[in-house]
Amino acid sequence: MNAIETFIQSSQNFVIKQKKEWIEIFSGIETKNKYSVLDDQMSEIGFIIEEGRGFIHFIKRWLLRSHRPFNISVLDKEGHLILRLKRKFFWFFSDLHISFDDKTYGSIHRRFSIFFKHYDVKDSSGNFIFKIRSPFWRIWTFPAKNKNGNQIGLVTKKWQGLLKEAFTDSDAFMIKADANLSAENKILLFCCGISIDFDYFENNQGSRSLFDFVGN
Repeated sequence: MNAIETFIQSSQNFVIKQKKEWIEIFSGIETKNKYSVLDDQMSEIGFIIEEGRGFIHFIKRWLLRSHRPFNISVLDKEGHLILRLKRKFFWFFSDLHISFDDKTYGSIHRRFSIFFKHYDVKDSSGNFIFKIRSPFWRIWTFPAKNKNGNQIGLVTKKWQGLLKEAFTDSDAFMIKADANLSAENKILLFCCGISIDFDYFENNQGSRSLFDFVGN
C-alpha cells in the first residue's frame, strides 16, 4: 500500500475537526481552512490544509466563499503530503477531484436536489460507485449508499453545543466506513466529508458570498 492507503486503513472511523485561529474568532474574517484528522481513539493522525496565501487568495475567499476554487492537501502526522483535492470555481454544482502524484482516485459531484443535499461519487474511470444524500429531516447526516441501495458509510456533522458553534464556527465531521469498504472507496468517503464542509457549512456564520443566492 502507498502512504494514503496506509493512512486510510489505520482507523475504521475518522473525525475531521476544523482548527480555528483566534483572529478569525474575534474578527469574523476567515482565513484558509485547516483541519486535524483524528482516529477511533481521538488521536491526531494527520492534517488537512487549504493551499494558497496572500491578498488575491484572501479576496477570492471573501468574495466567492464556498464557490471559490481551491487546492487541498492531506498530510500525515509527520507532515508528509499524501493526497491532493482540487476543485474549480462553480456556479451551481461543485466537482471535487482526488489524486496524488500520477494516481487518480476519483471525484465527488454535487447534484441538483430541492429537498436533499445530494452527491454522486465516481471512481478514477468515471464510473458511479456510491451516492450521498442527506435525509430531509436529518440535515446533519449524510449516509453513503452503493448502487444496490446498501449503506456503506456515513458522514455526520457532530454537534458541539450551541454556544461553541455560534462563537467559533468550528466544524467537526465524523466519517464512518463499512468494514468491507476498499481502501480506494474509503479514501473517497473520507474526502466526501471535506467536500460537504466546503459546500454547505462554510457560511454558517451568516455571511454570504455574491453567488449564494443562485448557487445554493
